[in-house]
Amino acid sequence: MTDKTLTRIGELAQLTRQEMEAICTKAVRSYYLGDHLQLCKILSRYKIYLDTRDIGIAPNMLMDGYWESWITKFIAQQVKPGMICIDAGANFGYYSLVLAELAGKEGKCIAVEPNSYLCRLMSHTNKVNEYHFEIVARALADTPGKVTLSIPALYWGGGTIRSEKVDDEVITEQVEMITMDSLVDQFHLRQVDFIKMDCEGVEPLIFKGMEKILNQNPSLKMVMEYSPFMYKDATAFTDFLFQRFQVGEIKGDSTVLTFTESDKAYLLNLKDHVDLFLTRKTNE
Repeated sequence: MTDKTLTRIGELAQLTRQEMEAICTKAVRSYYLGDHLQLCKILSRYKIYLDTRDIGIAPNMLMDGYWESWITKFIAQQVKPGMICIDAGANFGYYSLVLAELAGKEGKCIAVEPNSYLCRLMSHTNKVNEYHFEIVARALADTPGKVTLSIPALYWGGGTIRSEKVDDEVITEQVEMITMDSLVDQFHLRQVDFIKMDCEGVEPLIFKGMEKILNQNPSLKMVMEYSPFMYKDATAFTDFLFQRFQVGEIKGDSTVLTFTESDKAYLLNLKDHVDLFLTRKTNE
């Protein structure tokens, strides 16, 4: 299989992590276009525009042809044709591309990203791939309004609307805030099936603005980057997650370690990010 390219992204679900990584790394190509702009071939089939100044996820895609292989593979196992997906905190649009193809022409992917520069790059990426996603250049929160987005100079995807210090060197811009529920109205969504959320510590606010989605979508599945050290009240947010969801950790082999209430202390004491898989509790 490592001598082949992926004919469709859904094939990732049947590959081992090692097989996926080998295929992507063998197929990766990268071309410098000038002015910090790089065009890269990732996942053996997609073209994506990146900025060479980013030292977050861009180097991994440029050198390896993928990002977070275990999460990519896990998402390929979960998302089916026809699903409505939201990529909350889209960054360069890596997962937006994946979700768009997995959902297919009958489904939809909405990429939400407050960094206007990254949104411009995603618009270029959208034009050079077969499967497209909608781009919403806004910050997700619990209320509409304007807010300052702080972007670390070397980590383009690390922008946040949290007021706490982000980095020694940041770029700022004024952005509009929206709620997740407002996306349902804006795009006339019949349902929301899958959400990938990575919003640099703003997750507790975002959940306050998505009560309609939670109430109306009992089959909702979520992959969320959990960062207790970024939350103002990590205990309250963690309690909320366990009240509303079955909570599990996505492991390196793309399996899920399911948690119970007794595992809250483990989560609250984490010093690094961890990826959670959230499914609605059946008794709601």
